[in-house]
Order: sequence, then C-alpha cells, then structure tokens
Amino acid sequence: KGMKVNLPYRCLLPKTLDGLLVTGLGISAHRDAMPILRMQPDVQNQGYAAGVAAAMAVKAGVTVRNVDMPALQRHLIGVKILPEDVLTMKDSFPIPDAMIEKAVVSLAKNYVGLSVVLVDPVRSVPLLQGAYREAGKPEAKFAYAHVLAMMGHADGENELIEKVKGMAWDKGWNFRGMGQFNRSVSWVDSYVIALGRSKSQKALPVLFDKANALTTANEFSHFRAVAMAVESIGDKSAAPVLGALLAKPGISGYAIKMQAKLPAIPNYSNEEGNKERSACLRELAVARALFRLGDFEGRGEKVLRAYADDPRGAYAKHAKLVLAGK
Repeated sequence: KGMKVNLPYRCLLPKTLDGLLVTGLGISAHRDAMPILRMQPDVQNQGYAAGVAAAMAVKAGVTVRNVDMPALQRHLIGVKILPEDVLTMKDSFPIPDAMIEKAVVSLAKNYVGLSVVLVDPVRSVPLLQGAYREAGKPEAKFAYAHVLAMMGHADGENELIEKVKGMAWDKGWNFRGMGQFNRSVSWVDSYVIALGRSKSQKALPVLFDKANALTTANEFSHFRAVAMAVESIGDKSAAPVLGALLAKPGISGYAIKMQAKLPAIPNYSNEEGNKERSACLRELAVARALFRLGDFEGRGEKVLRAYADDPRGAYAKHAKLVLAGK
C-alpha cells in the first residue's frame, strides 16, 4: 500500500543553527519514520521545498526559520507536492495533558501510547512513577519499570534485574544495510540498555553475567547492549569483564590497516557486507566502553588505535573521537 505522512517544516530546521535547511537522511526523524521520508520522490520534494523556502527567505529578508509558511504551503499545493487540506491543519504540539494521561494508562497494555509518553518526560515521568507505584498486575508494573528505566529513572530496577536474571540471551540483531525496518534490539537487549540508562549499580552483577555468556555465536546487538549499559553506569569494575569479552576468540581483529593495496573481501555482497560491519561494530562497541571505563591491560585502546588507522572512514573517525575523550 502507498503511505502518506505529514512532515513538519521544523524537521528541516536545526535547533541551534540559523540559515540552514536539512533534507533527506539528515532531517530530524525517528529511525522508524525515516523509511517513509527518504525515498527518491520524498528527497526530491523536500529539496524543492527547501529551495523555495530559501528563496522566499532571501526575498523577504528573513531567516529560513521565519518564512511565510502559508505562502510556502500554497506554492507547494500549486505544484502538487502538498494536498490542499494542509492549509486548515492544526499543529499537534504541545500534546495536551489529557493525551499524556491516557497514554500512561494504556502503556500497561503492550506499551500502547509509548510514543506519546516519550515526547514530554517532564510531564510524563511523574505520572509514570505514580502508575508504577499503584500498579496491581506484575506485567503492568514491569512495563512502567521498563519505560521509566529507559527514561533514566531506577524506580523499578529490581523488577528489571529479576527479569534479566531469569532470561537467556534471545534472538538478537546483526547489522543489516538494506531492508532494515523495525527493531534493531531484542527484548533482553532493551531490558539491559534500560538498566544502563537508569544507572543501576545493583544491576552490575547480572550485566556481568550476561557479558560473560557472550560468544561469536551471539548477535552484535547483545554486545552493543551490554557495552552501552555498563558504559552508562560508569563503574570501573566493569573494565575487566569487558577486557575478557574483547579477548574471546573471534571478537577482535577486524580492523584494516591503511595501506596502498587494501585487502579484498571475498565474494563481497550485501550479505558479506552485513557480516563485516557487524563484526567491526561489535568490536568497536566493546572497545569504546572499555576505554571509557579506564581500560584493562590496554586492550580497549589497542583496538581503537587499530581502527583509527582504518581506511573505512566512519570507523576511523569514531575511534579517533573516543581516543580524544569525546
């Protein structure tokens, strides 16, 4: 089926930089919204709209942040980029209190309303904390604990710790460059990341157990989840655990040295590329967390310095930024 979505002009406007419009992959959007905003017709229409807006701004002597929006919309209607009903649409933000209250209640049923709750933490967190305290059913209490932890609050850390303790690693996610939609974390990944975001010191033993259980048979997302969690908590006792993980067979050694003749990857294809990137990203995720936690026997720094000299620019830039303390 075809799908049409509304793209607010503000998605093209950087919050802290004037005089710039951003289109295509650079616009402000959640990753799950991006697939319906980045196809060729979308990019062409965004680029056209940005060009017209820039011309209007110059002509009127204003910044692109202050163009005549109804005039821009009427022009885009005239060239059949927008439907006429946009002229009567009302902005949906800020979200009314009643909508947030309703979303907090519905969250207990399979996370319905999550997107609304995440929009305004200042208003939603106190409501979530109250709902967590008053929840009668264990599954409802856990849902509130999970979301609160993702939002940086450890009210329900005990529920999350017990949940993770009682679960083996589930089916995770490896990097996928083409056709990647929906989840890129498993449920266990999500619980682990949530414990990290809540900065739960009490969770460290169970997180260490999860790290110790990982091997090359596990997907990249599990390594990323553990690394993100312990890095977020910031306790240096995690460094030996990550050092041991990085030293396991098959986890390290995927950096390529910059040289005149680069090694070829046999039978290169999208599938082989996905394997290559999953291995590199797995190694980098663990090395970054290890280095930022004080390192262990120099293992994190060794990996990062290898990638800093890697011809694959994204890896090299990331490694250099981490080494520089950024």
